[in-house]
Amino acid sequence: MHRDQTGWLPQAQRHLLSALHGRLLAACFGAGVDSTAMLVLLHLAGLRPHVISFADLAAEKPETMVHLDRMNAVLAAWGAADHDMPEVDARLDRL
Repeated sequence: MHRDQTGWLPQAQRHLLSALHGRLLAACFGAGVDSTAMLVLLHLAGLRPHVISFADLAAEKPETMVHLDRMNAVLAAWGAADHDMPEVDARLDRL
């Protein structure tokens, strides 16, 4: 577990786990810096989203789609032990 000098992360993690208990945790991934950091921080805090959405309007830059594939590989690696980390779902046929 990651922990800073003040013990903030464990306290915040306990608070978040308590607040989210029994609730669906959905993350909206935009493939930018902020939403990528959000997924990393959720992982570091031990929080697993039930679903991660991405709105592909068929106009994304190729670099964005490469980043999406890379993030799905990272998510798969994080959930490899328990097969419990969802992938970012960008399929248009699911709309």
